[in-house]
Amino acid sequence: MPDAEQWELKSEVIPNSPNSSVELINWWMQKAEGEARAAANKAREYGAGDLEEIGRRLDALGVKLPMGPAGAWRTPQLIEGGIYFYIVGKMARWNDAMSRGEAVSDDTIHDIIVYCRMIQRTREVGGWPNART
Repeated sequence: MPDAEQWELKSEVIPNSPNSSVELINWWMQKAEGEARAAANKAREYGAGDLEEIGRRLDALGVKLPMGPAGAWRTPQLIEGGIYFYIVGKMARWNDAMSRGEAVSDDTIHDIIVYCRMIQRTREVGGWPNART
């Protein structure tokens, strides 16, 4: 993935203006770095055990989890089920806030973003770090 400096060379707008692609990339990368550091700390603290357990329980309840090879679920699919469960909870909070005419908290938005990135990582590498790794 190109770093911000490589993108700056290709920018066709004034750097650091609100409409600048360079400003967008710099902002996005700063956000992503903070999210990655926080996610790594949480992964060390909590690991993936809860995600796998939630996935197992969803499966036991008859929820159709994404299937792995040969039509059977594996750890990545269980983890994705657990992450889905957490996202549904966050979306319920967002729905409740909107029903009251309020904005949902920045923390809830942050968590949804991180959960989506967790699914991307789980799909790409086959899992989420276990606690203290």
